[in-house]
Amino acid sequence: EAQGAQIAQLQQALAACCANPGAGDGRMHTGEEDGTTEGDARKLSIAPNPFEEQTTLYYTLEKAGRAQLLVNSSDGKQLRVLHEATQQAGEFQHVWNTTELAPGLYYVTLLVDGEPVVKKAVKVAR
Repeated sequence: EAQGAQIAQLQQALAACCANPGAGDGRMHTGEEDGTTEGDARKLSIAPNPFEEQTTLYYTLEKAGRAQLLVNSSDGKQLRVLHEATQQAGEFQHVWNTTELAPGLYYVTLLVDGEPVVKKAVKVAR
């Protein structure tokens, strides 16, 4: 029964995601960007996505600055700060252990000097 509730929750999240095409480009991403995105979209990627117990966040800082990786639930509540540091320009990655999270839709935000880049992350049941 709990699994049925989780499936219903995922279906709702998926429906909400697809009903709001302005929130993304409408395509399902499997983790690897195809190189056609421009600007901010390149600064944060999540692979694998969807994931079960952990995933890796890959991000690029075009210039040195204060970087924060934040996780929010699908209803917008901030759950935790995954990483926070002043970093040099370059490419970085952060392994995110999600074993304590319930399956569902999450938003990962990369904040660089207060400017956000947001990506959807989906945890699926094992």
